[in-house]
Amino acid sequence: MKRTLEKLGVSRSKSYRWYDLDRRFGAVGLEDRRSAPGRVWNWVPEAVRGQVIELALELPELSPREVAVTFTDEKARVISEASVYWLLRANGLLTSPAFIVMQAAYEFRERTTAPKTSSGRPTSRI
Repeated sequence: MKRTLEKLGVSRSKSYRWYDLDRRFGAVGLEDRRSAPGRVWNWVPEAVRGQVIELALELPELSPREVAVTFTDEKARVISEASVYWLLRANGLLTSPAFIVMQAAYEFRERTTAPKTSSGRPTSRI
């Protein structure tokens, strides 16, 4: 058996697996199967996608996190922030966040001279 498997280029463990599948399921067990699962566990159904996009269009000022929370509250169906972000990005509905640009100063306005105690007074130097 060892020489035959070597000539066929089949490992011993694979031959045992094939033997077990044939014994348990017959010829059907040896047929090629898809290795991927039939259904993805976190797939968002098409109906829910449409509802999320409708909500995002109704309330464009909300962030993906806020859309996810609002959707969960209103529809009683949980959807993650990441899924909402993915849906909004795929449909071109992401808005840039409103933020204020601040410049860093070169030094503090109120410079420190010595560490302060809990009373707020500077400690005495030794």
